[in-house]
Amino acid sequence: MVKYFSRRNNVFIIAEIGLNHRGRVDLAIEHVNKAVDSGCDAVKFQTYKTETRIQDRNSSLFPLLKELELSYADFEKIKNHCDKKKIVFFSTAFDLGAINFLDSLGVQLFKISSFDVLNNRLLKELSEKTRSFIISTGMASVIEIETAVNIIKHKSSELGILHCVSSYPTPVDDTRLANITKLKEKFSSHTIGYSCHTNDFEAAPLAVGLGAKIIEKHFKLDEDFDCVDAAVSLGPKGMKKMIQSIRNAERYIGEVSFGIKNVEEGASVFRRKNY
Repeated sequence: MVKYFSRRNNVFIIAEIGLNHRGRVDLAIEHVNKAVDSGCDAVKFQTYKTETRIQDRNSSLFPLLKELELSYADFEKIKNHCDKKKIVFFSTAFDLGAINFLDSLGVQLFKISSFDVLNNRLLKELSEKTRSFIISTGMASVIEIETAVNIIKHKSSELGILHCVSSYPTPVDDTRLANITKLKEKFSSHTIGYSCHTNDFEAAPLAVGLGAKIIEKHFKLDEDFDCVDAAVSLGPKGMKKMIQSIRNAERYIGEVSFGIKNVEEGASVFRRKNY
């Protein structure tokens, strides 16, 4: 089983393309290319049939999601393109049909959205086979997160738990990065990360400083691209800046080391034991 993030030395960075492709496979593939050029490790989409995801045809969400729906054939093209580009493809599966389809493509990493943390039926269907999972925790209490984790962890080869605030965009004062510390304490055997819904990228390197090993950020084709999640998405320039900030944060954090370091040898002659 492939390990995507639990054995990495650096942060696993996900471009959340989601529905920003406007329901067009050519734009989805173009997003993938830009994500690769930006230095992302993975791209994430949403796989669903609108009729299954929104059963009420009168819901205002139904026509929006239908317009943005990609076919299974589209996703096969996208997955094959990602394989050629050597970037990880994965998706949020919203129903059993999507789970089985993605599984048939050989997808081994699945996302569970904040909106399905309480969806025990979907969690059980997802965990029927050993895979890697990433779960977002927006709106969820610690007990609700723990219940979801207990359902899927027994079959999971690795599990990432992302702090998330389900507000688009998330105000600075509501970002609550301190939750990362709590998640690390409570779920120490799993990989903790952050799904960022702010309208900038400043929170991401701060999250890394608190111990996040996965960063997920919405991604759009360019800075002025009109799409459903434009308000919380970065274009290629912004994504490159975020990734550079994260890589710099990793360098600043480094590894635990006490005693005289190599760079301190020149200063060591000034140490005093007594005076």
